[in-house]
Amino acid sequence: MAHNRPTAVTPPVRQRRHARAPPVGRNDSDNPPDEGQARAADASATVKLLTIRQTAKIFGREPRTIRSWIARGVFDPVRVGRSVFIPWSQIEALIASNGTSKSAKEQ
Repeated sequence: MAHNRPTAVTPPVRQRRHARAPPVGRNDSDNPPDEGQARAADASATVKLLTIRQTAKIFGREPRTIRSWIARGVFDPVRVGRSVFIPWSQIEALIASNGTSKSAKEQ
């Protein structure tokens, strides 16, 4: 007597809701970007952005401290959707100034 074992059923593959945006910096040779787009792609390739968590780790602080610094004007963050990033250049500037920022001088 042969046993009927259930066969493995693979779940259906979920379809993505949105198509991915084309990678920055790659252009179709037939459709060159206008000058403004080329400058934006070049500028975004050279700016290093860090998350609040990464910034907190650099300074040995909690992420809520970094958010407090943003609220006080120590950092001018870059917002992409709901994500918040700190440009590396601002972190370097704060370190070079020994922790004195514009907002700290004003207070």
